[in-house]
Amino acid sequence: IVVFWAYNNFPVVKVSQLDRDISEVKRRKCRFETGCTKTRHPLNLFQSNVAMLTEGWVSFQSSCYLLSTSTSMWSGAEEACQRLGAHLLVVNSREELVRFSSACLIGLGSHHWIGLVEWHQEGNWTWVDGTDYNLTPKFWAPNQPDNWALRKNGEDCGEIYNNLPLSRQIWNDADCSLKHRYICESR
Repeated sequence: IVVFWAYNNFPVVKVSQLDRDISEVKRRKCRFETGCTKTRHPLNLFQSNVAMLTEGWVSFQSSCYLLSTSTSMWSGAEEACQRLGAHLLVVNSREELVRFSSACLIGLGSHHWIGLVEWHQEGNWTWVDGTDYNLTPKFWAPNQPDNWALRKNGEDCGEIYNNLPLSRQIWNDADCSLKHRYICESR
């Protein structure tokens, strides 16, 4: 915790640093609990973690996740995750996709940024954490990514899009300047 001394020798805590410290403690607590979640019943684990979404970090498999309640452009979302020692969600399995897109749909809306982006060349998708895109499963919606021509900024950022039944959680390419909620992941 960063502490500044004001006049009369009373400590003044820098609030933004305190917020980061609290997030770090929650993230570490989540990591500690991750090993314990494998012994709990999967349905109970899902229900308890959905209830925890508004409280902070949630553990699943070997990662911890934070679902935002605020919105941001894609770059701001990734920066917010990095300030917490994480990145935007990198989807490594259908289970991970179903878990978090279902949770997003239940309580927080239908569009969430994930860590998928076209940095340098159209059609060259990369994950923000360096995971090889070609080695991960793909969950694009039909005819996506399409770089929809009506978007003047193009569509170079990945989102989970949930306007379909829960059995069909999908990715979509979207305009990076749109403001969506987002999912941070820490491994």
